[in-house]
Amino acid sequence: MRNSANRNLVSQFEQRKTIPTFYSYIPSEADYISIILLSHTVTSMVGGIFGAIHCFGWSFNFPSHVESILWRVAASLITGFPVLMLVHLGFYLFTNHFSVWKSWSPLGIKIKDSIRHLIKYTFRISAPVYLLARIALLVEALLGLRNLPPGAYSVVEWSSVLPHVS
Repeated sequence: MRNSANRNLVSQFEQRKTIPTFYSYIPSEADYISIILLSHTVTSMVGGIFGAIHCFGWSFNFPSHVESILWRVAASLITGFPVLMLVHLGFYLFTNHFSVWKSWSPLGIKIKDSIRHLIKYTFRISAPVYLLARIALLVEALLGLRNLPPGAYSVVEWSSVLPHVS
């Protein structure tokens, strides 16, 4: 269906010399799956790198032990959530777009449905937890400003540090 729609659009645009402002390519089923897989993979990798950057603060000094634990838990959560997103996507693509499950017994289909529901509810619960972890990291970073070392208040004479033209 999508391929015929693309052919119709291409034939319409072959007679034109310009492309409309709001033109959008209608991908085929295989293109659609690869676009989703690529975009989710890249998003998960960027999210994992973002979480790993926060994990660098694992051994930093915090004003209290509770704040240190809060930072570590929140950094672990925001690093692990993108991995969970990729597992969810992989299972979704495996169960909805591949014909492996069609040859399974009714017990296999029940197992598949149970796993699908488990992943769906885990994903629904983990999204607010991820948001709370992000908020906790932001609050903890701002709270860390209350207990700065004395060197943070020293004035730097930038004219002696940066090269300048006289």
